[in-house]
Amino acid sequence: MKPSFSASTPILDVAPSLMEKLCQIMDSHDGSLGWRGLAERISTDWLEFRTIERFAEQGKSRTGELLWMWGLKNKTVGDLLQLLHDMDQQRAIHLFVQKDVKPRSLFTYEDIALATRKFHHDFKIGEGAFSEVYKTVIQNKIFAVKRERLKLYTKASC
Repeated sequence: MKPSFSASTPILDVAPSLMEKLCQIMDSHDGSLGWRGLAERISTDWLEFRTIERFAEQGKSRTGELLWMWGLKNKTVGDLLQLLHDMDQQRAIHLFVQKDVKPRSLFTYEDIALATRKFHHDFKIGEGAFSEVYKTVIQNKIFAVKRERLKLYTKASC
């Protein structure tokens, strides 16, 4: 079955049934894995945060209202998956991954090149026939980066 959305799909265009499942998961947690953790990453306005807290008293989903406000800022499924990945909210990610939507890359090539000082030999920790492996720290986390070698082989002419 072909998914009805991609990583570039606006949040407001996601099927309501899928958003309802997401809201149930996020609303069931009150801490860093739930709607509060999401709100901390999305909202920088304390008044907006307090307004969202009051939605539960009205029988509304805090997550639903939060995502609606965020969606009005042209946010996409890819943006949401990135936040859920940062939160390590695997249950929520699973709703989207089942539909074959993958989060965008965590780091750009430029980020990696900068962190490895353009793949300087001091950062190299290994190599093979087709690649080199570098150790680096990005956002206070240690990563191993595999860099493929591209070589063009031509047939020797006789």
